[in-house]
Amino acid sequence: MNEPWYSWRVGDPETERVEAEEEFLEQIRDLLRDLLTKKAVSQSLAARRMGRPASNICTALAGKNITLRTLAGIAWSCNTRVQVTFEDAHDDQ
Repeated sequence: MNEPWYSWRVGDPETERVEAEEEFLEQIRDLLRDLLTKKAVSQSLAARRMGRPASNICTALAGKNITLRTLAGIAWSCNTRVQVTFEDAHDDQ
């Protein structure tokens, strides 16, 4: 029996890791965009407050090369702090 072309990737640890990374980055991007909107802080204002070029903020919000330092800086520019928690990835079982 022929398996679907994607079946070899189902349950593949490398694929699961990459998907977890992408999901996390997407959550971070969404949270940062929501924070900037809620606090009425533009990307350029956040960049000025951080002493960085606006392109750094744009790049971070695009999910390219965002560092923890940039994440904390954007939060700081909105007078907010970052709090990190970890959850078991398999709580649903």
